[in-house]
Amino acid sequence: MKRTLFERVKYRLRKSCYDACHPDYAKKYANRFLPSFSQSDLECCVRHLYEFRMRKKLDLDNVSTFNEKLNWLKCFYHDDRMTECADKVTAPKYFEEQTGLGDSYIVRNIGVFRSASEINFSLLPDEYVLKSNWGSGRQLIVRSGDNVDVEGIREEIASWVDLSTNHYYHGFEYGYKNIEPRIVCEEFIDFEYKLEFFCFNGKPCYFWTVFNDKTDDVCANFFDANTLEQIDLRHGYPNSSKTIDIPAYYGDMFNIAEKLASDFPFVRIDFYKTSDSFKFSEMTFYHWCGLMPFDPESFDLEFGKRIQLPAKML
Repeated sequence: MKRTLFERVKYRLRKSCYDACHPDYAKKYANRFLPSFSQSDLECCVRHLYEFRMRKKLDLDNVSTFNEKLNWLKCFYHDDRMTECADKVTAPKYFEEQTGLGDSYIVRNIGVFRSASEINFSLLPDEYVLKSNWGSGRQLIVRSGDNVDVEGIREEIASWVDLSTNHYYHGFEYGYKNIEPRIVCEEFIDFEYKLEFFCFNGKPCYFWTVFNDKTDDVCANFFDANTLEQIDLRHGYPNSSKTIDIPAYYGDMFNIAEKLASDFPFVRIDFYKTSDSFKFSEMTFYHWCGLMPFDPESFDLEFGKRIQLPAKML
């Protein structure tokens, strides 16, 4: 969700005050791009970022809630397969290898570019989506009939390959850390909503339906993935008044999510629900970066109970 100008200013002021009160953390966070950034520095930054955002302490030796465990995973679970899954360039290949399905369930890549200057916009179709392959939320949609300002687009997306835009260096989500930066051009998908499975140790337990994704009107509803009953829960987005009929191919989506999630303690498997089918969207290992309260709060612990933490992998 986009913050208002007032919310952004308020956030920055609170962050400045917090940093001033915790100079050791502020120094370590400022050095996160350097080779000298250590495991202890990482743990310090993860603890303090959690404290700043969640307004409570994080004891990495004693975690129980969903948000706490996601932050534990940032520090101690560094499986390089997450790099392949999080990278929008390589994720489709991982999907095909794990599911044995063809590319009909994948959003087609039109082009992959090392920089904005490489893109020949005259060769792109009338509709497409530009995305950063190592970040979250960075996308630009072009629809048929849009007045395309090529230079304006180049200027807007040029920073997407700068190290400072790598999602790892904002919330320490390990899967993004070692991705080679690219700008991806995907086919435009006209979808009804996104259906995203929350998978714990390989088992899809919940899903939510996200409407109006990446807009100010975004909203979502949670469901039990096995009983299909709606859950009274809000997490980052308000609930939607829209009702859905469970797709006839829900079982196929569930089975695919189970295959993709089989090797990980937690991952969210996202699909686009189109008018007559579905397509794989992405795999997300740190839902809301592990920094979003639940309403009601009890679900933070309920979700957390389902994650069996693996042995530390540094």
